[in-house]
Amino acid sequence: VLKFEADNEGNYWVDLTDWTNQNGGSWEHWWVDEGSLNESPGLEPDCSLGMEESLLNQSLFYPNPIIETLNVQGLAGSLVEVRDAFGRLIFVSTMASESIKIDTSDWPAGLYIAKANGKAQILVKE
Repeated sequence: VLKFEADNEGNYWVDLTDWTNQNGGSWEHWWVDEGSLNESPGLEPDCSLGMEESLLNQSLFYPNPIIETLNVQGLAGSLVEVRDAFGRLIFVSTMASESIKIDTSDWPAGLYIAKANGKAQILVKE
């Protein structure tokens, strides 16, 4: 977590267009243990994907966050799986075309993991 202390002058900020430029704040590690929130000093994470741009374009799940429909693009013939935050399989299909639309209207809000072609993406459902 990048934690900022608020002030009236706007001295502390993060640029949400690239998520890398910031002024102020401190990195912390947060976790919940038996219902209690715990905090400790943390390190800035390495958020680089370590993938070439051509590999990033091979699979695409959008929008993120999901509202009603999850679109999957560029994966014809691939097995697509979506699991909830507990690892339960909630959707599986082999793509018959280059793109599909998945109705998520009955999915509860939360975190999901979409996987195809050996690549995974974390998604948020609002």
